[in-house]
Amino acid sequence: MKCGEEGIITAVKCRESIRHRLIEMGMLPGTKVRVMRCAPLGDPVKYQLRGYCLSIRKEDTKDIHVKPFPSRKLVPISMLSAGEKVKVETIEADQPNRKLIESHGIHVGTTIKVVKISKDLITLSVSGKSIGLAKAVCAKIFVVRS
Repeated sequence: MKCGEEGIITAVKCRESIRHRLIEMGMLPGTKVRVMRCAPLGDPVKYQLRGYCLSIRKEDTKDIHVKPFPSRKLVPISMLSAGEKVKVETIEADQPNRKLIESHGIHVGTTIKVVKISKDLITLSVSGKSIGLAKAVCAKIFVVRS
């Protein structure tokens, strides 16, 4: 799966030592999993499952079989273009950034519109108000692109 995609784990067929460790961490068949981030060189990969995030080496996950959900790709706001209107699906920020984001009225389920993108700032329209957030902060707010 690629960054932003999600699906259901169908089988965990890794070698025994890794398989036990992954199962103990919640990577069980039937579990919904989302690829949240890929490291710059592709390893490790950050997954969200069972209400928490887990970073795992690609080598350890190559034998985990996942049935992807069709056409549901999460992207950070920082990857959108001006004029796009989207709904917030998840916020993957530390506590200080989460408080900053929520202080502007951005929560899961909020509809936002990208108004303007400059070098380091993205201007958003949230509930009729115009706000500016750093691109680094916008990279922590994930939406489904239509």
